Amino acid sequence: SPTPEHQRAVALLDRYLAVMNISESLEAHEMNERQLMERYVVQRSQRTLLLAAVLVAALLALASYVALRKHRSLALRLAASHAQVLAQQQALQAANEALERLSQTDGLTQLANRRHFDQALQREHGRYQHTGAALSLLLLDVDDFKSVNDHYGHAVGDDYLRAVARVLES
Repeated sequence: SPTPEHQRAVALLDRYLAVMNISESLEAHEMNERQLMERYVVQRSQRTLLLAAVLVAALLALASYVALRKHRSLALRLAASHAQVLAQQQALQAANEALERLSQTDGLTQLANRRHFDQALQREHGRYQHTGAALSLLLLDVDDFKSVNDHYGHAVGDDYLRAVARVLES
């Protein structure tokens, strides 16, 4: 009946039953607590793996940066060395061309010398044999040149030869 005494007894009984059913609640709570701990451990493991991956990526980035700097340094050194080799090759080529000119030019008259004459004659004779084109040869003798050297001296003889060379060039 809904009397106050009965209601107190029902409330007391409800409390007693609530205490009795708390074991299920405790089991559910413990199970949820275990699941929460398992998720925490998994998340912590994932965080540790992520941190390790970030650390490895940072180390790889640093190693890549160092390798790139080294590569750039070596590329610059190689380019400088290449430029130096090219400059040396050009200087050597210019020296060889100068030597070639010197080897085929008379130092006094600056006209072609005997070596140049022999090469030109060989080339033109080959052209003549190949094409049948006309081939001409001109020989020049400065009469009594020895007497000029003997009478006036070698300096005047050299001047005389230079004058003849200028006439031949013109």
